[in-house]
Amino acid sequence: RLKLDIARLRSIIIFFLGAGKASLLLTMAGQNYEWIFKSRPSKSATLTSLFERKPCSMPTLGDGEVLFAVHIISLDPTMRNAMAGDEAAERTEGSSYYTMMNWTPGQVINWYAVAQVVESKSADFDVGDMVMGMAPLRKFFTTPTTQQFKKLPPGIPPETIMASMGVTAMTGYLGAKYTGCPKAGETVFVSAAAGATGLVACQTFKALGCNVFGSAGTDQKVSLLQSLGIQAFNYKNETYLSGMRRLCPQGFDVAFDNVGGECLEAMLEMVNEFGRIVLCGAISQYDTPPEQKHGIRNLFHAIAKQVHIKGILVYGFTAEQQEDCQNTLTQWMQDGTVQDTSTIIEGFDEFPDALMGLFAGKNTGKMMVREALPICNSKISTLDQPGASAAAAVAAEPRIADEARTEHETVQTAAAQIELLSARIVDQSGKFYTIEIHSTDQQNVDFALRKLTRRYREFAALDTELRPRHQALPTLPEKSVFFRRTFKHGFMDDRERRLGAYLSALVADPAAVTEPSVQRFLGVECRA
Repeated sequence: RLKLDIARLRSIIIFFLGAGKASLLLTMAGQNYEWIFKSRPSKSATLTSLFERKPCSMPTLGDGEVLFAVHIISLDPTMRNAMAGDEAAERTEGSSYYTMMNWTPGQVINWYAVAQVVESKSADFDVGDMVMGMAPLRKFFTTPTTQQFKKLPPGIPPETIMASMGVTAMTGYLGAKYTGCPKAGETVFVSAAAGATGLVACQTFKALGCNVFGSAGTDQKVSLLQSLGIQAFNYKNETYLSGMRRLCPQGFDVAFDNVGGECLEAMLEMVNEFGRIVLCGAISQYDTPPEQKHGIRNLFHAIAKQVHIKGILVYGFTAEQQEDCQNTLTQWMQDGTVQDTSTIIEGFDEFPDALMGLFAGKNTGKMMVREALPICNSKISTLDQPGASAAAAVAAEPRIADEARTEHETVQTAAAQIELLSARIVDQSGKFYTIEIHSTDQQNVDFALRKLTRRYREFAALDTELRPRHQALPTLPEKSVFFRRTFKHGFMDDRERRLGAYLSALVADPAAVTEPSVQRFLGVECRA
């Protein structure tokens, strides 16, 4: 009830003031906060104690400036090196990486984020635009220049862009294709294969015709990889070397390493002659003092087998290669070659706990923190046009509308009674059907995903059947379909625990939800 009242209040404000002024008014109603990096890690300090959330002033805009609201914060293993600064290694001079990965104690953290424009005095940005780039971790912020921000393409959820087209995804694709140089039919091994970079690397190798194997830290993550056609083992149940020998008895031609230490040593044992090893990360060593790091004892194998070993950073690839990466990943998302998997923690205030969860391996796929948007559609500024109504303002609030429908729609899976936190189908600007499946249980998600994968192809026939009886259905051109799996570890409210089905964009007439053909299509029983 409270959410709906807030929605009406927002609509009235927008109606009378226009979206541009109203957005700033609504923004100013809340206090601004920022995350400060307090001190370097020490043996006695916990990770969460290294950060402090502090109140800060709300920015005011000058000519040509833009006010942003942070929406998604990327969480990445390399943050651990940024926290260590000069202590990350005994010698950091001469490396642009160590220069960049060096947070200053007492200063606000800058990191990769998605943000929304809430006020603009710049001709380059409109209110409601979504952008991605390096940003200060403040709820609302301006920057001296907006050149570091890239507008997000319309029609693709920002969570998907962060997971499948962000820095970690690009690293996975570029490292796999241009450093691994795979040939069709070759055998490939990827460590941390269920992580943000590893998942994209695995799917890239697979799309290029390779036989892909990997390692992960839980049985659930192993199940996820297997559902994607990637054989894997849990490194906590057997050593890296024994797992590699069991899955790849003939060795492998390419290795993509995100772990380092014992894992890299095992890769050198198992890599074939003239093989390639892509060094992308070393998460097993990030929290280890230099004098205690795992030394590689069999490095001579690289000589004896004539192995090519190369470290990679995403900005080390050419502009042409990065353009190929963006174009290919976009196409692969559209045709289902790459599936988006992410772990989302809700709330700006959860940043330290979420980061600790990342280092503890609680993520599946891309880990991110998500803060609710102050403006819920991509171009709310169109409400400033003459004739805009309060009803139009309400229609421009899809997130609030979806939450309201959730209160009235309960979906029970008829086939297996699986308990998903929610499963929804949403229309994204005429380009995609996004099927979101939320759960903390990997097996349930995998089952539902396979079920929906089999059924979504029936949609065209379903639409043809429904349209004569439901004139309110929008015109739905042929689209691509991709699936986003979201695993939430804690920070869930009771509403998220309910079973949910969102057919709002797919079926404009709510009565269509009860159509038997809709139920057969989804494989669920819908009750009002």
